[in-house]
Amino acid sequence: MRLWTLAALQAAVTLSWMAYGYFQPRLLEHFGFTALAGILAWYLAFAGSTLAPLAGDASDRLVRSGGDRFPVVRAGVALAAASFVAVAVTSRAEGGSALRFLLPLFVAIWIAGMTLFQAPALAIVRDEAAPGALPSAMAPLVIATTLPSALWPLLEPLLAKAGGSLTFLAGGVAVTGTALALGRTARLPPRASHRDAPAGGGLALAFACGLVSALVAIVSTDLVPSALSAAGGVGTPSLAAIVAFASTLGASTMGRVGSGIGSGRGLVAGLVASGVCRVVAPWCGGLVPGVAVAVVAGAALALHLTTALPFTLSAQPEERAGLGTGLYVGGAMVGTQLARVLFR
Repeated sequence: MRLWTLAALQAAVTLSWMAYGYFQPRLLEHFGFTALAGILAWYLAFAGSTLAPLAGDASDRLVRSGGDRFPVVRAGVALAAASFVAVAVTSRAEGGSALRFLLPLFVAIWIAGMTLFQAPALAIVRDEAAPGALPSAMAPLVIATTLPSALWPLLEPLLAKAGGSLTFLAGGVAVTGTALALGRTARLPPRASHRDAPAGGGLALAFACGLVSALVAIVSTDLVPSALSAAGGVGTPSLAAIVAFASTLGASTMGRVGSGIGSGRGLVAGLVASGVCRVVAPWCGGLVPGVAVAVVAGAALALHLTTALPFTLSAQPEERAGLGTGLYVGGAMVGTQLARVLFR
């Protein structure tokens, strides 16, 4: 039950990031800050690579002292919720209003708050499942991450109709509500026995896994659908939705596969399968071949996502789960920005 409550928080987080990605260029254009788009994108990568590991490490320290991770989660959620409201109020101002100068500041604070609580929250997976069962435990989180993307063709017109102000207010309520629900399920994890801190290689591996996960996500949900669409048959948005649906529906199965073959093999298999889908996509024009490749790409993404974080955690001592998760999250944020630069 606790993992599904965590999945609800992850779904709220995913939807919030998607809403931010949808409204950010529109708000920046409305207030005359279009030039800040690139700066905010790199700030997002910087925040992920610094704040996420710091927050994860802080949660580890609390666990080692006999507490739980929720003080850090609550601090990040409180900061994000306050900035949700601030952005919602500011977004209603006129384009030439003096309030417009507050928007970049509030957005930066919102990004910081959203980044702070993700690593401690995701590290709860390690507290809930044995190492060999982690891929199966990841399935609800993968579903929560991919389902919003699968529903995006339906969600986009709803966001456009609701507007930025109402959407950000709803996002604040959703993130706060699911975080509070998760907090009510909190229990103290077993106090980890002291062991040596992870070596630099283990920390670098956690960050590298995040980079690879970002690459697999971009390849599966962006590059493969674009290549299939260019080959003829189905439009890119529809193919991207098919990839996300296949990942959502296959998450539980791929989690069990990952638990069976091991997280390391699962991570590599998902990476290779997504790469193969990208290679063959230009020769798969038509409805049936295109949908088939999209389904395989979705399954590859599900296999990778259910095993990448477990593999990361397996390389870290148990008492450094938060730090390892923070480095993974940071790597994913940096990798997403790098992929957008390389593949645009």
